[in-house]
Amino acid sequence: PYTMQLYPDLPPRELFCRRSINQHGESVYTDTPITSALREGTICLLDGLQLLPAGTLSVLVQLLIDREVTLPDGTVFSAADPKGQPVKEGFGVVALASTPGLGGLIQLCSEALMSFHWIALPPVMATEELSQLVTRALGPHSSLPPRVLASLLETR
Repeated sequence: PYTMQLYPDLPPRELFCRRSINQHGESVYTDTPITSALREGTICLLDGLQLLPAGTLSVLVQLLIDREVTLPDGTVFSAADPKGQPVKEGFGVVALASTPGLGGLIQLCSEALMSFHWIALPPVMATEELSQLVTRALGPHSSLPPRVLASLLETR
């Protein structure tokens, strides 16, 4: 799985690609971890969901709900549009968010809140207990591979 650290001034276009200069002085776009996960059909762990500005969060929510996004370089990923690149089977997002204090609520729009399954974790918990809690919360039909679960448990 891929991991991407989010930050408060992340613009929507940089959620999916970053513009850089190659050795010939040309402007090129490079994939971010979420775009690599889209292309490969794997999981991307987004850390710091509560930090995203509203515009960036709405673009992420559009991808999660509609399974469609247009990158700044013109590339279209779409589960429904045959002209676009397909959103590969197995693509998914696990997002981590922290509360603004003990017992606090995450300040996200209702659209974003409805796009995720939320699991509130106590500050300190044994790894085995945490594994059981996450597995129960995801349900019996979860397609979360064991290696991704292990990666999540290491992240905490």
